[in-house]
Amino acid sequence: MKNRETPSKVFVFTLEENGTIHPSNVSLLKDALASLEINPACYSKVLMYENSITEITLYDRFVSELSSYIGTSTASDLCDYFDFSKERKNNIIFSQNPGQSLLFALDERAVIKPTDTIALEYPLKHLPLIQALAKLHEYQSTIPGKYDNRSSLFLECLRKKLIHWYEAMTPVPWKKSCKWKSSDLFVGNGLILKDFQSTRTPLSIDKECKLQYTDIFSHKNLVSEKLIILEGDPGCGKTMLTTQLAYDWTQGKLQNVDILIWLPLKFVNDKTLIESIREFYIPESAPLLEDDMVQVLSSETKVIAVLLDGLEEYNYSIKEGDESEVAKVFNGKKHTNWKVVLTSRSDYAHDLPVCPRLEVGSFGNDERSLYIKKLCDGDLMKQNKIETTINDNPFILDLCSVPLLFVLAVHNIEAVDTIKDGNLERVGPFMKSMISTLIADKTLAGKIVGPGSEYSSSGPMHLGEVAFNGLCMGRQQLLWQRQFLESNIDNLRDWIDSGIMVIEGIHTTTTLNEDTEPRKDQAQILPKVTMLGEDGGDVPEQEVPQENFTYPAFNDNDKKADEQEIEPSHTLDTSHATRDEDSLFTGPTEENFLLSEMTTRETEQVTRNISRKHVPQALKFLHKVIQEWFAATYFSYMMRKCPNQLQYAKLIFEHLFLLDPTDLHYVLRFSCFLHPPFCHTILTHLLQNYRSKDDGKVPDYIQNCMFFCFAEHNGIKGTDIAKVVSDICKQEIVIDSQDSRLLQQAKATMLEYASNSKITIEKVFLRDVVKDVSEYGMILSSGARMAILDTLQTVEVSSWNLQLEGKHLQNIVEFLSRSQQIMEIV
Repeated sequence: MKNRETPSKVFVFTLEENGTIHPSNVSLLKDALASLEINPACYSKVLMYENSITEITLYDRFVSELSSYIGTSTASDLCDYFDFSKERKNNIIFSQNPGQSLLFALDERAVIKPTDTIALEYPLKHLPLIQALAKLHEYQSTIPGKYDNRSSLFLECLRKKLIHWYEAMTPVPWKKSCKWKSSDLFVGNGLILKDFQSTRTPLSIDKECKLQYTDIFSHKNLVSEKLIILEGDPGCGKTMLTTQLAYDWTQGKLQNVDILIWLPLKFVNDKTLIESIREFYIPESAPLLEDDMVQVLSSETKVIAVLLDGLEEYNYSIKEGDESEVAKVFNGKKHTNWKVVLTSRSDYAHDLPVCPRLEVGSFGNDERSLYIKKLCDGDLMKQNKIETTINDNPFILDLCSVPLLFVLAVHNIEAVDTIKDGNLERVGPFMKSMISTLIADKTLAGKIVGPGSEYSSSGPMHLGEVAFNGLCMGRQQLLWQRQFLESNIDNLRDWIDSGIMVIEGIHTTTTLNEDTEPRKDQAQILPKVTMLGEDGGDVPEQEVPQENFTYPAFNDNDKKADEQEIEPSHTLDTSHATRDEDSLFTGPTEENFLLSEMTTRETEQVTRNISRKHVPQALKFLHKVIQEWFAATYFSYMMRKCPNQLQYAKLIFEHLFLLDPTDLHYVLRFSCFLHPPFCHTILTHLLQNYRSKDDGKVPDYIQNCMFFCFAEHNGIKGTDIAKVVSDICKQEIVIDSQDSRLLQQAKATMLEYASNSKITIEKVFLRDVVKDVSEYGMILSSGARMAILDTLQTVEVSSWNLQLEGKHLQNIVEFLSRSQQIMEIV
């Protein structure tokens, strides 16, 4: 890390790293200093800095968000389209943020301005950059106009925002903008309705009740429910399903829902839901007050559905004894007329109120086939090749039960073909292959870990260190300020272009100036941010004129607004492009009102000054499992580089105890793959520290983690690993038909190792899992195989679905009897 000379710098650096402060907002630090009443001089400096920060406009946010869709190659193409000189083009594409530098340059030329962005429409449409074009249309739709009443205006705001939000989503997550629309490749997972009579015990699953996402508001078991929980693992498609549901509503496909609102909980934080809806959906110039929205959303006669997405991303602060805004909704204290659907990771949903729960199912055979068909778009040869590769490697079906990983594999099917036989029984080789495929610039591979560790603190951080600090330091951080990463990581732009890191915009609020009558519910003014030049460096501060707002009147209102629209001139010939005729509003913007009072020369200067403001961006890893891979890379690197046993023990004590095996098991599994000698340490840790104090048994979920770790371990299997395997085999080991193929094979792998190493296996339960036996081994329900276990002492076989009778039962007994130490078959 940089700048670690003093404790104060370390402290401020840490605040910036975890997102507590950033260039546009230091309010938390200011409040802490005020509350503690310490260091008045420091408080004064923070206050002065905060007061020096100007407001961020809607146009600023648009430029920031659009730039996240423009990578290096796209910026290069656009430079050619807009006829930039070679020198200017190089300055843009080699800057830290090529997309933002390009848009700043277009603004300087007056090619784009707050009142006119039409020049971007043609090139974005024909590249094609579907999602970037949708973001452009979203900005173009914020021009105010007239509506008969506040209710119709509110509904139109909802509809337009949902459409633009959906169309700006990419179906290929590592490509911010691509040639496909989300609707082109969307395939909905099946949903499993779970028993919701208890939230304190493991929930049973009604296997007969498999639903589609469209059944959430219409199924007989759900139609009268006010709260529904949609749960699943990261990357299983919860957000995609709910946004698709919201988009369907905008297209009139949900006839039994009058009003539908989709709201990401990471946007809510400490705001009320009404405030969050207003800020997320309502343009600043729209004449809607919070009271207007409350009136519409309080209706007892309309069906109002609110989709709250991402419980695990909901960050809020409450006073002792109080409840969060979302908890009040769950507990029936607010908005009792709403029908609420909450999405959550399964491990965050344990203590939620008793209600119907829908589990997002895995990508089954039908879903996979449909996705491949849509992707190939009539190319039968390509379709057959992908399906053959998938079907010839059945373990991929387990690895890719998470839709995101399946999509990653299908789009990079050539890389899957290069994975050697046998390695697909482990997730490590698969992930290594996928990461290598994403990293087009092979020099990035050496930037994952390296000298930026605690053993060589000079030089920049590496991406593995960032990932490790985010997951393995006793807290979870999945989002970082872009400016922080640019200051501390080499080649950040390349990581973004590869798709490993993805940009996620920071939501901010634009406010009125002091000379304008503000709305009574106007949000707090946001601080100014430092303006950046094209190379990412600071530019001199300029006097930025305040922007005025003008509100149109409703048809039934006596007060009429000036509806004259100013047609700005275009620097480029863009006659081949057309304006968005489906804009939400049709009157003047706040910038139009200001520009109409100025000369053309003054207008161009003001426009450039207004737009040259930097809006902070946040970045995250493509998926949490990707972050876990990079964290494991750094963790295993530290283990290899330990100078002595004492330092090794210190690292184990400081970090291994902070890794929750239920949440971060991939970090442990990847570490065993990347540094096999570390497997013994991890297995010993799990075995010793997760035993029940009552009976000394290790819980099933910890056993499963140990089996997975052992399966990834493919290095030296000496006496150390044999000893810990011996301890594991003293436990009762269960192989169940509900286990995935990977888990069944992982258990078989450890048992076969124990047998070959003459380690006694005390007892194995085979529950509804024996499909067939042959001379060479037992075939399990998933297709995984297990050889004869010579050191097995007791085995219990049971079956519900598979009938154990006649010749089949006799074959199983004969096979198990061949184990040399078998004493009992039940």
